[in-house]
Amino acid sequence: GEPLKIIPVTGGLTNYSYKVFVASRPDLALFCKLAFPHIAWDPTFARDLECTVNEFKAMKRFASMIQDAPVAAPFLCIDLEGGAAKLLVAQYSTADKNFAKQYIEGHVDRRVVVKVARCQGRKGPGGASYG
Repeated sequence: GEPLKIIPVTGGLTNYSYKVFVASRPDLALFCKLAFPHIAWDPTFARDLECTVNEFKAMKRFASMIQDAPVAAPFLCIDLEGGAAKLLVAQYSTADKNFAKQYIEGHVDRRVVVKVARCQGRKGPGGASYG
């Protein structure tokens, strides 16, 4: 088989994220995020790894609620080293900026805002209202 390429996307402060692909097919890529129970710049600052599990669950739920949802398809979220870390694997997004960073910087990608707006007020599983 062909070698895998692993390119850092973000990382170092709280998680480490990578684009993983076969060398000859960079267009077929995975997003892999390693999450640890502490932040890199302060190992005494503990963080709950369930936030990574909840991120995975939220991605799955959002994708199931809206056809062609503006969310990368989540594939798996597993324990590593007996639960000492989590690995979240999802579809790699070629978006210009990740969705959360758009809000942090105070702007939104117009390609996704219409789909998100349509989600507002829809009924979810069990009749729960989202929006």
